[in-house]
Amino acid sequence: MRALQITLRGSEARVYDVYRQYFGIRTVAVDSRGLQINGKPFYFLGFGKHEDFHIFGRGFNLPVMVKDFNLMNWIGGNSFRTSHYPYAEEVLEYADQHGIVVIDESPAVGLHEFPKKTLEHHLRVMEELIERDRNHPSVIMWSVANEPKSTDENAREYFGRVINHTRALDPTRPVTFVIGGSNASLDKAVNINFAPTVYRTRRIELLLPVE
Repeated sequence: MRALQITLRGSEARVYDVYRQYFGIRTVAVDSRGLQINGKPFYFLGFGKHEDFHIFGRGFNLPVMVKDFNLMNWIGGNSFRTSHYPYAEEVLEYADQHGIVVIDESPAVGLHEFPKKTLEHHLRVMEELIERDRNHPSVIMWSVANEPKSTDENAREYFGRVINHTRALDPTRPVTFVIGGSNASLDKAVNINFAPTVYRTRRIELLLPVE
C-alpha cells in the first residue's frame, strides 16, 4: 500500500487539515490458466460473505468486521464476495490493508424480470459502485448480480448490456455474476453458488474460466 497525503497550510505554516488517500497498484487477468494477480495464478480460498450478526443484525459493525477478518485469517481464507450488496468503504479499506481479495457485488439479487426501467437503474448502480470502489486494490472483480434467472430469453441481452457497460467503465477488472446452475456463458469469470443446506448437490463456490 502507498499513501498520498495532501496538507492544507495557512500562515506561519499552520496545518489546517490533512487528507490521506491510500492506494495500491496491481494487475488482474483471466486466461486459460485461471485468474492471475500480478501475473501469478490466484486460487480463491474464500466465502460469499454475509454481514448478519445475531446481536446487531445485518449491516456494518466495526468490531464484528475485525472479528470476521480474524476468523478468515485463522481458517486460511484469502477472499470474499460482498453478498449481496456493496459493503461499507471501511471494509474495503481493511481488506486493502490486510491483503484480502474482494469480489465487489451490486445489490441485484434474484432478478427474474428484465424490463427497460430495471436495466437503466442497474447501469446507474454499476456506475456508482465503480466510481466509489475503483481505487481499492483489494477489489479485483465486479459482480453485477446474484442468482438471476439467466435462462430467461431476455437475460442474455439484459446482462450483455450490463456486463459490457461495466467493462467499459473499468477495463482493468473481470466482470462476473453469481449463478445457481443457470446460464454461465456470458463472461470469462463465473461464480457458481452452492451450499449443502440449500442446494441438492454438495459443492462449494468457485471461479471457473469459460472459453
